[in-house]
Amino acid sequence: MPNNKASKNSIDEAMSQVEELHGIKIPPPYIARIKDWSQDPYGGGYHAWHAGIHVNEVMPYMRRPICDESIHIIGEAYSSQQGWTEGAFCVTENLLQEWFHLNRPCWLADDYYLGW
Repeated sequence: MPNNKASKNSIDEAMSQVEELHGIKIPPPYIARIKDWSQDPYGGGYHAWHAGIHVNEVMPYMRRPICDESIHIIGEAYSSQQGWTEGAFCVTENLLQEWFHLNRPCWLADDYYLGW
């Protein structure tokens, strides 16, 4: 993963969008990574939940898998909408509300399902 470090432009843009959306300043991440799975040798990817997995337990766990570390894993793979950008947005919104105590955006309906 050493070659997957996110560019300053990517980080700045992501932070700008979160700050604009929630109307607050946030500290920069210590590190950010980006992986394009369409690049060789992968050419794409697919994932699904293994039979018997309790997704309602795994999804919240992945948002902060190590209790004493400020490490957060987000993405559509850990959503109820795998394979869709919408799933990544929902997981991100859950993370922002749960761990950063941000309010639900006013444009997001109260009954809109974000997943577990």
